[in-house]
Amino acid sequence: MRHPRLSAALVAALVIGSVLGGAMTPPVADAHPGHGGTPTRPVLLVGGTFGPVSYMNAAKAWFQGQGFTVYSMQLSGSPPGSDDIRISARAVCDQIDAIRAQTGASQVDVVGHSQGALAVRYCVKFQGGMDDVATMVSLGGVDYGTSRGYLCGSTGCRQMRPGSSFLTELNAGDDTPGAVRYVKLWSYPANGGIDGESAPLQDGATNVGVQDRCPGRSLDHRAEYDDGAMRDLLYDAFLQFPPTTTCP
Repeated sequence: MRHPRLSAALVAALVIGSVLGGAMTPPVADAHPGHGGTPTRPVLLVGGTFGPVSYMNAAKAWFQGQGFTVYSMQLSGSPPGSDDIRISARAVCDQIDAIRAQTGASQVDVVGHSQGALAVRYCVKFQGGMDDVATMVSLGGVDYGTSRGYLCGSTGCRQMRPGSSFLTELNAGDDTPGAVRYVKLWSYPANGGIDGESAPLQDGATNVGVQDRCPGRSLDHRAEYDDGAMRDLLYDAFLQFPPTTTCP
């Protein structure tokens, strides 16, 4: 290379790969076999650290094909997820309000991927989202911290570090406040997940590792929205069925 230093865009791309776990071309998922249930609530997909809204496009289209009304959003900051997670949480709550106003739905189902799970949980627990969310899914959420938070210096990254004041605040008391149905889904670090994501939510949440259903399955953290088995589990979570999959 002739350039004496990396461009900002390339640096951001490298950090995305490091923090989120890397696979930039996700696998194609098959259709869910279904339980015969009918989607009744809009779904909001929330992205993770440095993840642009476009990385959720395939998942959004797939769930739309299953009959869901689906929205997606990236975290706050430039790059996404660099801002204080409380700012992202406020944006999540605002988006939930906008979806409810647009659709007339009383409640929304919300998925937060990686850092996005922290933003969704904060919205629900502290910023008024508790009555507006029916099912909240932490998808590979680093709910109690991850060493990947040391790979960059933004506010959002620092807040993901184990023992941060943000995580202490978020995890004080009940992990599952209110009448919200809480589900935690992950890929184990030995199979492609990142450290910290397989820590289950406490206080009655439903916790499932994809390899608990599909032993030995390889699933990179970055591709969790696009894996067929994980989509099966999300589908069931939205319909409030026990999470199952045929491991497509």
